[in-house]
Formats: sequence, C-alpha cells, structure tokens
Amino acid sequence: MNAPPLLIALRDAGLLRRISAEFAANGRPHHVTADGTQLLGAIAGPTDLVVDPALFPEGTTPDGFVSQLVELSAGGRVLVQAAADGSDEERLIQLGANDLFTASTNPALVVRRLEITPPAEVAEPARATEAESSADDPVEAPDESAEDEHGASAPQPASEAAHAPPIDSLDGFTERVAVRLARARDRERGVALFCFSVRGSVDGGDPRQGFMGVLEGVLEDLDRSEEMTCSGSRIATAPVGEDLYAVLVPDVERVQDAARLAVRFHEAMTSSTGTVTHVGIACSPDDGTIATELIERSREAVLRARREGQNHVEFFSSSMSRWAFERLTLEQSLRDALRNRELVVYYQPRVDVETRAIIGMEALVRWIHPQFGLVSPGQFIPLAEETGLINPIGDWVLRESCRQNAEWRRMGLPRIRVSVNLSPVQFRKTSLHESVVAALRDAELEPDGLELEVTESLLMNDPSETAAVLGRLRGEGIHISIDDFGTGYSSLAYLKRFPINSLKIDRSFVTDVTSNPDDAAIATAIILMGHSLKLSVVAEGVETENQLEFLKVLQCNEVQGYLFSPPVPPDRAQGLLEEQLAQRARDAA
Repeated sequence: MNAPPLLIALRDAGLLRRISAEFAANGRPHHVTADGTQLLGAIAGPTDLVVDPALFPEGTTPDGFVSQLVELSAGGRVLVQAAADGSDEERLIQLGANDLFTASTNPALVVRRLEITPPAEVAEPARATEAESSADDPVEAPDESAEDEHGASAPQPASEAAHAPPIDSLDGFTERVAVRLARARDRERGVALFCFSVRGSVDGGDPRQGFMGVLEGVLEDLDRSEEMTCSGSRIATAPVGEDLYAVLVPDVERVQDAARLAVRFHEAMTSSTGTVTHVGIACSPDDGTIATELIERSREAVLRARREGQNHVEFFSSSMSRWAFERLTLEQSLRDALRNRELVVYYQPRVDVETRAIIGMEALVRWIHPQFGLVSPGQFIPLAEETGLINPIGDWVLRESCRQNAEWRRMGLPRIRVSVNLSPVQFRKTSLHESVVAALRDAELEPDGLELEVTESLLMNDPSETAAVLGRLRGEGIHISIDDFGTGYSSLAYLKRFPINSLKIDRSFVTDVTSNPDDAAIATAIILMGHSLKLSVVAEGVETENQLEFLKVLQCNEVQGYLFSPPVPPDRAQGLLEEQLAQRARDAA
C-alpha cells in the first residue's frame, strides 16, 4: 500500500529545512510550507503531517489548529512539535497527535517516528467513535471511554464491560513499544516493560479485566503517596502467551520504580483476589533496544519467575534485579528514616582565620540506621535527589537548623550563623521562599542567624531566575553563599549579577594548596576575586597548620575543616560553643 501524501509545516526555517532534507534522503516525497492557512488548504484526503502548532491561522488557537489537522488528516499520521520542556506533551496527545518531537530532536528520529507510527483506521461510513479513534494513538490517549485502547478499565456497568474494545494486537503493541523506545532514546531515558502472568479469574470474570483494575489502583496509590509520578490512563497491554500479558506503563523509566510497581501489584493481587501472579521485567537499554527484543525478554523473565517459584518478581538481568531491589530497599528505608526520625543534623564549625573563634556552623544531615549505623551521605543524598525525597529532608534540615541555632542564642552562647545547603531540586521549588521564611518564624530566629548555600553549577543553570530567587531571600536579611566555588564556570561578570555574601573555596583546591602551584594560583585568584566584590571567602577542607598559614597570608576570611573539628552531633557542637564562651570569660577576667 502506497504511503499517503506528506506535508511538513514548521515555523523554524532551519528545522523545516533539516527535516525536509532527511525525508528526501529517505526517498519520501513531500511538500513544505511555513503557513498554517496554506497547510489547511492543501490537505485533501488521508495525509501524513509534521506540524508546528505555532502556525495556527488567525481566528483559531494552537489546540484548535491541532484538532482540525487531526480531523482533516483522515486517518493519516500526525507528528506535532512540542515544547522543549515537554510541558504540553499530555495535552497534544489528548488532542489526537500520534507522536511528538521537539526542535532539538534529531531529524532522523522524526522520520523514524513517522515510519513506525501505525496509521489510523477510520470507521465507515461515519466518523469513528471516541473509543475507536483513541485506539489509533500509538502511545497515549485520553482516559475518557469506558475502557481505553490499552485495556485500562474505568468504573462501568457490567453490561458495558462485555462490549469493551479488545486489547491491542501484538503487532500494535510492538509498534507502541517501538515509539516509546524511540522517544526514550531521544531523551536519554529508559523504558521498563512488564510481563504479567495471571492464573485464574478475578471475581469469576475476565482475568485481564481484573488485573488491569488492580494495576490502575496500585498506580493511583503510588501517585497519591508521591512515591512515583504515574498514571493508569496510558497503559498498553497485549497477550503474549497463555495467561501472559505484556504491559507498558509509559511513566515508569527507573528500574527501582519498576520493581516497586511490580511488588505492589503482586501484593495487591494476592491480598485482594488471591490470584496467582508473577511479574517479569525487562529494561532498555540494558536488556534490549528494540521492541520485539524487550517484549521477549520480559516474557522470559516472568516464565523464569513462574518456573523457579522463589520470587514472584524477576528482572531479565539478575544483576539488574539485585541492583533494583537493593536500591528499592534503600529508598524505602530512607522514607522510613524520615518518618522514624533516624535523620540527625551534625554541625561543623566555621572559624575566623585571625582569631580562630567559631563564627558559624555548617549543618550537615546524617542518617543513623537502626541496623547499619551511620549511612554515608554519598549513598543516600543522590538517592534522595533522584526520588524527590530531598525536598522533605531538606525542609526538615532547614527547620531543625533554625530551631537549634535559636536555642543556642537563647542560652546566651556566642551568636553564630548556621549555614544550610540547598539542593537544585529544593531550589526549583516555587515554595522555597515561603519555606525559609516559615522556618525562621517558627524557630523565632533572626534572619542573620541563617545562611543558605547554593552550588556554583546551580547559579549557572538559569542565571536570571536564580538571581531573582536569591534576591528575595537576601531581601529578608538571610546570608547567601556559593558552595564548592572554583569547580564551575562562573566569571567575575556573572558573579556581579548575584546577591551573595560569601564564596566557599572547594576543598579540592585547598588539599594541596601548599604544594601544588596550580591549586595555589586558583585559591589566590578566588580570594582576590571575592575581595574585589566585597565578599567574604571561606576555605573548606583545612586540615593542617601549613594550609591555615598559607590562607592567612592570602587574607582568606574563614576556614572550615578537621584542623578545628569534624562534623559533630548537636551536643558536641554546643560544647564547642560553651568552651568558647568560657574562654572569653577567662580572657576578660
């Protein structure tokens, strides 16, 4: 069967030229335009389209334009240009787009996506029903019908369920997985594919209907608890053997999320239905990069789980399985740690170079596990950032640090400033300013008792927005510091844009500052740069008197490191402040 005519309509002339050239190189005839009105007039019968919604004609909207194109394409394939951040992805798919691409997508992938996107089947003689039309979407569709094309059941009378659309054919499902793999590669992400073994019926009905209902419930629970961001409305499923169903849940990309979903599904099926279930999981790119390979390997994994009978959830790769469940266990333990108050804040003194008096403390979170003892921050902080747990953990550290410093001040101990690190995930929260102000208010701590540390790389991510956020915090009287300075790419011109109080020289330049000329030159340059901007400069990782003397000659303002104290629990930090207070009393006597 000959392919329908292809029309390409894009606002970006360079992108239009590149995509057109790629289709030409692949031998696909087509016409191009940069005018939305001309595009609408050129469509006559089934047509494949590659379009930018921004070309919408006067009198319509981008969404209305896309809907009109989908209808006029008469069953052709419609690829729509989406925003770079994917913010309009869900809406465009719901409007009927078969797949999406962005301005940065490789033109070869645009061609490939059009090739693997199955054409729609238009009902005769009238327009297809909503349920039938939604079945044409190779990846995602609105969850408005009694049962969508993926077999995801919505609450409905029993008489309607008997007439629900059939699940995908294996060919159609394979194409859906292929599209998802192409999109994942473009975004440098993975795809987790499940294979469910469901033996026996649920409530005496169709076993597929039963397990899909349970799966949707599990996804809703995980989404509600914020353990995962997922949706049951875009599930795709197809039979791959007796009692075997391959299932694609597009939102699941991390292997530990795949393990979590599989475990929760098995537990829910066992507790609610008593049905015997096993789950096999294959993940791209490690277990395969093409759809048929990934489907077959998920099937092999579930058959192994069913045959060996030891575990009800199996990954195709045994090493992946170990890693995923270790990761999942650690993540669950971290969630429990937050609830069970296993996290504590340690404090490391910041010392004035001239007087050697403690003038600040850096707050550092530690995890004291009831079985394994002290867990390294290097193990759980990256995990917390990846899972979003860094937000509640960071908020707790902020509140606890403010509370502790306010208590020390009420005890009459030396007035210090406690510095708290902000992760990039925390910094992007729209409620950051409110959280910081609330922490100070609840602790009854003056703003000058708090310093917030951000990394140099965070500054450079979105300089204008970062400067605005920091400006609001600085306006409250809070001190702002750049942590790990020297490891990024900021310049003097950039630093002048930010409302900051101090720079912290990264410890990697301090360790060999007395023996490595390059490190000495970098430390000298940072201190001179900081002073030229009237900023205080703090050196991290000071461990020897020689390092301290070198930094003193350069007029570095503060130092922090094991020469004075490692990070210590609150009671020992309080002891250091009490000792300093006593020394002042002795000096005055």
